[in-house]
Amino acid sequence: MTALNTKYIDLLTDYGFKRVFGNKALLIAFLNALFEDEGKVIKSVTYINKEMTPINRDDRTIFYDVLCKVDGQEDIIIEMQHKPQDTFRERSLYYMSRAIDEQGAGKKKWKYKLHPVYGIFITNFHLKDVQLPEEPVSQYVIKNAKTNEVFTDKFKMFFIDLLTFKKTDEDELNSDLEKWIYSIKNMGNMTTAPRMASTGVFHHLYSEAELAALSKRERNIYERSLRNYRDMLADKETTKNMLAREKKVAREEGLAEGRAEGRAEGIAEGRAEALADAYNEKLSSARNLKALGTLSDAQIAAALGLTDQEVALA
Repeated sequence: MTALNTKYIDLLTDYGFKRVFGNKALLIAFLNALFEDEGKVIKSVTYINKEMTPINRDDRTIFYDVLCKVDGQEDIIIEMQHKPQDTFRERSLYYMSRAIDEQGAGKKKWKYKLHPVYGIFITNFHLKDVQLPEEPVSQYVIKNAKTNEVFTDKFKMFFIDLLTFKKTDEDELNSDLEKWIYSIKNMGNMTTAPRMASTGVFHHLYSEAELAALSKRERNIYERSLRNYRDMLADKETTKNMLAREKKVAREEGLAEGRAEGRAEGIAEGRAEALADAYNEKLSSARNLKALGTLSDAQIAAALGLTDQEVALA
């Protein structure tokens, strides 16, 4: 068994994510913290995918999800994604649309009466082609483009950007939601219990996530999940470094090419200037010889390598 130098499991792993969000009481507490500003209070949840297996069943998956129904009527998708994906927004929309579509599946008399679907996407990267958020939590709904009137309250997406959350001290946290985000991001590196772990729902959270509370079997499963997560981080870092090296090489090649072109242009310009100076000197000599009146234009042209016309115009 591997020695782990932390007090808690890492919630960024598949096992840690499912252990916490697979606990109904903790899931309800997290959702209520997220919906607090909207005055929404969730009282119960029912898991739709009881085994809570990710749609991507590869053992080294880079995203994990939980599907649940809250208070018997609203569907919620909770997903954690670590690796940037060009089409992540589109895939998020697809998951949301699939949840909507399933509301009418197998119902012959269904008349498109929808209940709300919420998507909660926790990311370890910034969304592509989106202005960097000032706050870690962004909300997206369907609105009228001109009036900002909400078109429907049946569709809402939350993106929780862990990279945007910069608070590193427990004293900086101002809400339960910030405590949740702080815990999700940092719990796997903690060697001692934070003060928040002493009371309320966060006592429950940190107790559930304590390594010492795991059975031997649970610890083995967690360590395998942790290795997969670390392998993913290593792959991600390797890809990042490779891209950085490729950009550096391309930049250096571009600079070298630019320098070579610059040198060639400089040489050509220098030659052109030298030829122009020599030609001007010949014209000046032609004018001086013509002023003496001792040689004909043809003799001056032959002596200086000019044409008769050039001498005549000099």
